[in-house]
Amino acid sequence: MQNKLIGARPRDAALRAAAAILLITAAVLLFLYLPAGAQAAGKEITGLTLSSPNPGELVIEWDAASPAPEDHRVMWAKSSGKFRSYKKANTDEAGNAYPTGTSHTVTGLPEGIEYKVRVRARYGSAKPGLFSSLATVTISSTPEPTQAPTPDPTQAPATEPTQPPTQDPTSQPPDEGGSGSSQGRSTEPPAKPTGLLARASHDCVALTWDDSGDSTISGYQVFRGPDATSLTVLADDTGSAASSYTDSSVGAVTTYVYAVKARNANGLSSQSETISVTTLPDGCTLENLPPILNGVSSQSSQWLNSCQSVFTFDPATRYDTEPLITGNARFYSLVISSEKSLDIRMEYGVTSHHILLRDATGNIVGQTFWHMQGSENCHIACAPSITRTLTAGEYVIEAVQHYN
Repeated sequence: MQNKLIGARPRDAALRAAAAILLITAAVLLFLYLPAGAQAAGKEITGLTLSSPNPGELVIEWDAASPAPEDHRVMWAKSSGKFRSYKKANTDEAGNAYPTGTSHTVTGLPEGIEYKVRVRARYGSAKPGLFSSLATVTISSTPEPTQAPTPDPTQAPATEPTQPPTQDPTSQPPDEGGSGSSQGRSTEPPAKPTGLLARASHDCVALTWDDSGDSTISGYQVFRGPDATSLTVLADDTGSAASSYTDSSVGAVTTYVYAVKARNANGLSSQSETISVTTLPDGCTLENLPPILNGVSSQSSQWLNSCQSVFTFDPATRYDTEPLITGNARFYSLVISSEKSLDIRMEYGVTSHHILLRDATGNIVGQTFWHMQGSENCHIACAPSITRTLTAGEYVIEAVQHYN
């Protein structure tokens, strides 16, 4: 019996050694044949740096990931706002890009605004890496024109004193500030215009900007283009000091970008910040919302037989029935002269509807959905109104009637 027990121990050890070798071999093979992205899952992009070398430009750079990814997802947004999801996967859109290298450049951004950025590596069908830490940068602005140095009146030129010329007793001295005097006259171009706003209908865009109070301004130069990098002169000189201009050469459902420069006898100012606006469908106009108590309300009697929506809505905001059909829409202009708390709603009794509130730059600042068959049909919390405290400015409200 003792000899049998002693003989069994080497065999058991050999079996255990063989099992260990098999486990190690399987682990090595699993690692070698895993997709590169699966091995790298969880790794975070490092070295994210941002810069804005030119006005309206954002340059994004980061360290190369190891192993090399198939591509990257780069997301950017105003620091005060939210990152935007893509509407079509793997397609470069506002706020999203998919470069294969380790850098990406964005142009046409509003100047003087702080932006945030994050990046992660993607490995095809394998799990992507983690997003990098957030980085922020303020977008560069167009520099103001430099002022010429003012001569020091206390420094007299090193010249011999001269006798003043004898005045002709028959001549009259020029009036102070009159045509014979340059005293009090500016020798500089005006400051760049600020506060540019745009209101669009289907066939015109009305531009307004702040009145600087500069009495030397004789007119403005107006620019237009499909984006902020492709502006051309629309009106070389408006010939008026009025801080407004109407562009009647636009098409329906088209996005335009505008900018202006002020003009006086000494030249042109630097360019204002740009503003983007999308015109409405043919036949649609902006109307003013009538105030109701502390809020505003559209009129359901004017809502039917209106225009088609020009905005797209996130699928999560649709009610859970048939595929969404965007029906009649109504567009309203909301102008607020000072900060105010508002309750924006449709009158009760209309069909299921969606209300969208955008600021003057087109950003969504509020939206809500109301379903006539009950809140259980909503993908988001149903509410009959948008309640917001809004700052002074211009806003566009689109009320969309849904049916299927």
